[in-house]
Amino acid sequence: MRIDIESSVIGGMVLDNWSIANVRQIVKPSDFSNETLAQACRAIYALADKNQPSDELTVSDELRKEQYLNANIDTVLSAVENCPSAANVLSYAERLKDISLKNAVLSTIQSANEAETGTQALETAISTLTKLNGSTSDTMGHINDGLNELIKHLETPVPFIRTGLTDLDQQINGFAGGRLYVIGARPAMGKTALSVNIALQAIKENAAVMFFSMEMPRHEISARLACSYSNINTNAMKATYNASGQPVTNMGDDDWCKATAAFAYLKDKPLLIDDGAGKSLSYLKNHIRTHASQHEKSLYVIDYLQLMQFNKAENHVLAVGEVSKQLKTLAREIDRPIILLSQLNRGLEQRPDKRPIMSDLRESGSIEQDADVIMMLYRDEVYNEDSDSKGIAEILVRKNRQGETGKVLVKSELQYAKFSDLSLNRSY
Repeated sequence: MRIDIESSVIGGMVLDNWSIANVRQIVKPSDFSNETLAQACRAIYALADKNQPSDELTVSDELRKEQYLNANIDTVLSAVENCPSAANVLSYAERLKDISLKNAVLSTIQSANEAETGTQALETAISTLTKLNGSTSDTMGHINDGLNELIKHLETPVPFIRTGLTDLDQQINGFAGGRLYVIGARPAMGKTALSVNIALQAIKENAAVMFFSMEMPRHEISARLACSYSNINTNAMKATYNASGQPVTNMGDDDWCKATAAFAYLKDKPLLIDDGAGKSLSYLKNHIRTHASQHEKSLYVIDYLQLMQFNKAENHVLAVGEVSKQLKTLAREIDRPIILLSQLNRGLEQRPDKRPIMSDLRESGSIEQDADVIMMLYRDEVYNEDSDSKGIAEILVRKNRQGETGKVLVKSELQYAKFSDLSLNRSY
């Protein structure tokens, strides 16, 4: 089993060179039990240091050099041929590291057990485990390092991606790297429209965007983007039926002109849309890591949490908690903003005041803890036909780790799949 995982790590890196930098942060050649695969790992890292690609030919040539101790090249070629999926290479790397650490701990226990005295056993164990623990992380730093980093941040503020809504930017200071943002809402409130607006703003600021849409197919997300950009009524994008029962377009001449402008703008923009249903956490992490390694500035949208694939054998609350925890860790690791959409419990609709609070998040405990910012959408007109706030949405900032919570009022233009600035001040 371990050899299969080691082989998959090597094969995955050869098939997907973009993953090498991220795999390198997880495993070292010493983590491999198979000597040839360990040497192959060394060879791949050496090629990366020389800015050379790793493929069957280049790795084989590298392994023929004297320092690789006559590694078996056929083993490496077999690893590439039999790799189950290059997309999962980071997951394989994490599993290999986990196995390597467990074996190192067992080996330490065995060495300690062979010591002549209990004191020697304790010293051996402490010394070895201390070194082992230090080898897994180099993130420890003195307070002086932290102060120097703070000065740099104050002199050169951390860049952020704007939300596209002026008052919301004032409230949460845009989307910054290393942070997990949660947008929660009941159906029909417009959380997907808001996330589409965010994606549009990000590409305007030359950020690459990866949008995971587990609810809508790619062409529907593209329609939302076009409508939002060019103020096309979303109904124009929907087909109707003529007297003969044939579907016909609702697009008028003006709509086609707007659509042409939107298509011209959106074409070739750095926006990837993954519309596969039920993506797993591992799938999201692998694709986000790889994408982030290819772009200096990027943003990630996951629409939405409850449609992700969970292990049926797991407790659902614990599984959701693991998602929020690992996405927060991932945001820190790649230093990019991750935006996670979430449905809210329907129980709030039984309250007189239906404005959502954090406990309305489904399986909310871990999400409340892990998220840096939690925003919730509320449109009074959804519940009250005679509302005085028609055309107005409230973005309720329920958690803001770097600032104040509060309420931001925005103009609701869902007929164009968008929200826009309202000429009113924020209220708290």
